[in-house]
Amino acid sequence: MHITIAWWDRSDIEKPKEAAEVCLGDYPGLLAGNPISDTERGREGLALVWETAADADVFMADLALSVNGCPPSHRWDFGVSASAQQAAHAPSRLALLIS
Repeated sequence: MHITIAWWDRSDIEKPKEAAEVCLGDYPGLLAGNPISDTERGREGLALVWETAADADVFMADLALSVNGCPPSHRWDFGVSASAQQAAHAPSRLALLIS
């Protein structure tokens, strides 16, 4: 499993904030996605759980363009060991990591 944390500086976002939602069925390998925000630093972001790093590499650019109209200002990727069943709980656990 692979995790992507992507941040956009609000000044870089071309689409309105309400457009920042992830359609899981549109991106093969995307298991879960949650919007995140850092209002103190003026950033909006996504915490994404992918089946593989290859899926993230192939589809992240299209997802970023569709969600915010531009590539993320900052992006972190890392692999984790987990089953697909555990991925369903990953976004709530990610919230603990990034809060």
